[in-house]
Amino acid sequence: MAAALRARGWTVHPCGQGIYPPAVRDALRRTRSALRHFPDPIAAHGNDLDTIDAEDRCVISGSIAF
Repeated sequence: MAAALRARGWTVHPCGQGIYPPAVRDALRRTRSALRHFPDPIAAHGNDLDTIDAEDRCVISGSIAF
């Protein structure tokens, strides 16, 4: 997904649980913390900002759809 966005001119950066070390990810699995629901990557294009939930393979907000 990130490669497809980059090909369309978006800047994509990892975010959320995917970038945490294993010990933090394991702890988050056992908690109700709001940190569990952070988006996976974040993408920006001009003034547009989109957050992407890789589990759903769709965009939470914004103008991108996959």
